[in-house]
Amino acid sequence: MKSKLLVAGLLAAFWVGMANACPLYITVICPNDNTASGIAVCATSSDGTYVNCDTTDSSGLVMMYLPAPGTYTLCVDPSTLPPGATIKKTELCQTMYIPETGASPEFELGGDFCSTPPPSGFCWMTGG
Repeated sequence: MKSKLLVAGLLAAFWVGMANACPLYITVICPNDNTASGIAVCATSSDGTYVNCDTTDSSGLVMMYLPAPGTYTLCVDPSTLPPGATIKKTELCQTMYIPETGASPEFELGGDFCSTPPPSGFCWMTGG
């Protein structure tokens, strides 16, 4: 019985923590929508007590949940960029306030990597 109560308490604490989390959807992508998976991005709180790092998926997206609203510095690790890709030094990091509702900052890739056409396949965007 105690173990069931403990598990229920832990699950409740987890969901309460997630309810207070701030979603962060970071995109690392070229102007022509070319991108790569495995580009590392880190979010650090202004007081340095919170750091979370993750890598982009195949669409150039990193999804994180920050523990609370506040000012965070978001940085791309240039050593993880694909061959031929660059990012401006002034854009390696962005400092911004992330509200409870979350944010969707974007880092723009450049260089030879972006001059190649994006992979062929179905397009998600529709005309109107």
